[in-house]
Amino acid sequence: QFVVGIWLTLSIASVVLAAVSWVQVSQSIQQGRQWGNVGPQLDEILKTMLDSETGVRGFIITGNTNFLGPYLSAQTNYEAEFDQLAALTAQNTNMLKAVLDLRAQSETLADYNHQTIDARVRDFRVAQTLVASGKGRLIMDQIRVQVSVLDKAYYHQFSEVRGQIDAQLSRAILTSLIAGVIGIVAGILACWFAWVTIKNQQRERELIEAKLQAERSSREKSTFLANMSHEIRTPMNAILGFSELLQGELSEPKHQKYLKSIRSSATSLLQLINDILDM
Repeated sequence: QFVVGIWLTLSIASVVLAAVSWVQVSQSIQQGRQWGNVGPQLDEILKTMLDSETGVRGFIITGNTNFLGPYLSAQTNYEAEFDQLAALTAQNTNMLKAVLDLRAQSETLADYNHQTIDARVRDFRVAQTLVASGKGRLIMDQIRVQVSVLDKAYYHQFSEVRGQIDAQLSRAILTSLIAGVIGIVAGILACWFAWVTIKNQQRERELIEAKLQAERSSREKSTFLANMSHEIRTPMNAILGFSELLQGELSEPKHQKYLKSIRSSATSLLQLINDILDM
C-alpha cells in the first residue's frame, strides 16, 4: 500500500506538472495570437492615412468635394483604430509609446490636411503654395519611418513570443517524458502527452511560419497597391481636373471636341486603373 501510495502520488504529481506546462503553453499561444493582430491593424491605419492623403490631393487639384470622402471617413475611424492598436500593444511599453507617437503624427497630418482644405476653399493658389512648401510630404515621410519602427518592433516581439512557445513546448515534452518513467500507467500517459506535444509543436510552428509569410506577402502587396494607387490616381485626377477647367475657358468647337476626347479617355483609363488596383 505504501508503494502504491507513493506511485500514485508521483503519478498525480507528474500529471499536474505536465498540465501546468500545457497551461503555460496555451497562455503563450494566446499571447502570440494577440500579437499576430498588431500587424494587420497597423496596415489598416497606414492604408487609411494614404487614402485620406490621396483624397485631399484630388480635392486640391479639382475642387471636387467628392474626393474628401476618404478624408472624412479617416477622421471618424482614426480614434477607434488607434485605440484598438494601443490595446493590443499595452503589454509592451516601447511599442505603446511608438503607437502614441504615431497617433500624434496622424493628428498633425489631419491638422495639415484641414489647413490645406480650408486654403483650397478660399483660393487655389494659396493651397498650391501650402502644398509646394513640402510640409505634407515631410509629415508623411515621418509617419512612414514611425510605421517602419513599429513594424520591426512587432516582428521582434512576435519572434520572442514564438521562442517562448518553443521553450515551453520543450519543457512540456521533458515533463511528460519524466512522468513516463514513474510507472506503466504514468508511462503510457506521458507518452501520449509527448506525442500530442510533438504534433502540436509541429502544427503550431507550421501555422506560425505560414502566418508570418502570409502577413509579409499581404503587407508587401498592400503597400505596393497603396503606393501605386497614390501615385497613379493623383496625375489622372489632375488630367481630369484641368481638362474640366479648360472646357470652361475654350469656346471653339474643335477645342471642345479635343477636350471631350481627353476627358473621355482619361475617365475610361482611371476606371480601368481603379478596377485593377481594387481587385
